[in-house]
Amino acid sequence: MLRVLLVLVAGCLLCKAKLSVFLRSVSPHSFRFLELKWGPHSIDRFADEHSHLLPRFDSMFWNPFCEAMDAFTRSWDLDNNWVCPPPHLVSRTLRHMRSCCAQGTLIVPLWRSAPFWPLLTTNGSHLAHFVEDWVDLLPLKTTFCMGRHSSGVFGRENLNFRVLAVRINFRSARFFVTGFCISDQGWCCQSSVFICLVW
Repeated sequence: MLRVLLVLVAGCLLCKAKLSVFLRSVSPHSFRFLELKWGPHSIDRFADEHSHLLPRFDSMFWNPFCEAMDAFTRSWDLDNNWVCPPPHLVSRTLRHMRSCCAQGTLIVPLWRSAPFWPLLTTNGSHLAHFVEDWVDLLPLKTTFCMGRHSSGVFGRENLNFRVLAVRINFRSARFFVTGFCISDQGWCCQSSVFICLVW
């Protein structure tokens, strides 16, 4: 029995170490900018005792300061959520936000080939109707904080891809017309009501 328990504890510690490679957060000055724009945020949904940006936070693993383990086990509907998930959890995050009718700020890499991209856009170029607003974050290493393990991509060096801060609102029934276009002209070929970015 003791042997089984030791194997489980070792497996848990190994899993925690691997997952902490993916934990990232934006730098305090980037967070303050987004907090002024869309805050106040009430809870940090993907954090640990070292990376949380708000007093209230959820963590994947137990620690004495978190409100809950595994943010997906809770309803997010009553909070203004700060959501900076590992890239492999963005799809699950969007589905959970939709099921909770939640709102919040989602930090997401602009990876068009990622499985989450069709969930976030209507046609690969324009953000979905539940997006109220967005900000293109600077792809500098100072925009992000590196986690406890240095093998992650965020915060170690300047990024060669874009990262978006996306304001999500599944509470409102109205459809937002915010979007962006990757055309070379910098304007949307489909409709002039969309706000566009030059790639």
